[in-house]
Amino acid sequence: MIVAERRRAWRLAFICTTMSVLGAILGYLIGALLFDEVAKSLLAIYGYGDRFAEFAMTYNEWGAWIVLIAGLTPFPLMVVAIASGATGLDPAVFVLSSIVASGIRFYAVAGLLYRFGPSVRAFIERRLGIIFMAEIVALLGGFAFVRLGV
Repeated sequence: MIVAERRRAWRLAFICTTMSVLGAILGYLIGALLFDEVAKSLLAIYGYGDRFAEFAMTYNEWGAWIVLIAGLTPFPLMVVAIASGATGLDPAVFVLSSIVASGIRFYAVAGLLYRFGPSVRAFIERRLGIIFMAEIVALLGGFAFVRLGV
């Protein structure tokens, strides 16, 4: 749509970001409201009930980063949204991280298409997710480097 009408790039990025965040909130609500009815009994059957509490604690400690990373990579954000609701990740942290991740993703695409037009479209479709993943790996590697004092 941006290629067809470049002047609408920022409006379209805003609409895509908003709709993505609203979809993520729906996923969060699915995880929060249906976890007890659907997943809790399955976890108990397989003997993972106690482990889920540990998982939820660790997940919530790193939740903002998990949502941000999922939102910037090809990994489906809906999976993370449902997990965030199921583990009880702070809704404000979830929404803020979703806004930042979706905003970066959609405004980057809009900016590239606005600036370079149709010639960059194939690059975005094939490589932008990989570039975001490489940047995240580098960022996490930097954090590990600093934390471990290597």
